[in-house]
Amino acid sequence: MERCGQGGSTGLDQTALGKIQTGFTPAHLSVTPGDADILKRLAERVAEIAHSSEMADTRTLWKKLNRLERVRPLVLCDPENGWNEIITEAEMACRGKLAPRSEGALVAGDGLRVKPTVIVS
Repeated sequence: MERCGQGGSTGLDQTALGKIQTGFTPAHLSVTPGDADILKRLAERVAEIAHSSEMADTRTLWKKLNRLERVRPLVLCDPENGWNEIITEAEMACRGKLAPRSEGALVAGDGLRVKPTVIVS
């Protein structure tokens, strides 16, 4: 057990889109105009979905379920570390180092509750 966690980093993100390298340099932190346009369109679509009446109904249902009120069955499907098999690098439109991570966060909606904000970290 004393060796656990002592190995070198693989440099890979273990979750969604695991092939995208972490450990960015300052040069990686810029987003090309093309990637920015892609992200803007995706963010606009996410905001549109988040503000839809369907998503308002979904939020209400989940809140009721969490309060242990009777509602129709709700399903949560979470592929955990399988996102990189659902959304492959070949399907990503962004080509920079940083932008594909944001693209993945915008595209990989779980349908649970789409929020009008996306935290980029």
